[in-house]
Amino acid sequence: METYYDQVAEIDAGINSIDPQSDIDGAQLLGYLDRLDMITSDMAQLQVPEQFQIVESLAIEASDNMSKSVILYHQLYDSPEYNEDVASGAYEYYERANLRIRYIREILHGEMPEDLVVVNEDDAGTTEGEE
Repeated sequence: METYYDQVAEIDAGINSIDPQSDIDGAQLLGYLDRLDMITSDMAQLQVPEQFQIVESLAIEASDNMSKSVILYHQLYDSPEYNEDVASGAYEYYERANLRIRYIREILHGEMPEDLVVVNEDDAGTTEGEE
């Protein structure tokens, strides 16, 4: 997980260093997002020790949300016209993924996030963050 978080920090720094005036077509941003999607997917496939079982579902949800976000960002930049709904959806999925990634980090550091809602698998089978 340390490697994952190091890569996320590197990607974040890259995204934050993009000059919007020079990345008009979004190629740089999409490249970073594609990489983030790939490493998040890889992270979601890691074996989770029994004591961190909640992290497994969070990782899967983070990966799913990140993939949906990246698909929408590609759609946004591939379209000749800006679509506010697509942009909002892409950002919302991105935020959901990042929330779960933060939850994972906190749990692995021995903390239980206060706003994490855990639903019994017999009831619904998911974890949710109050946003």
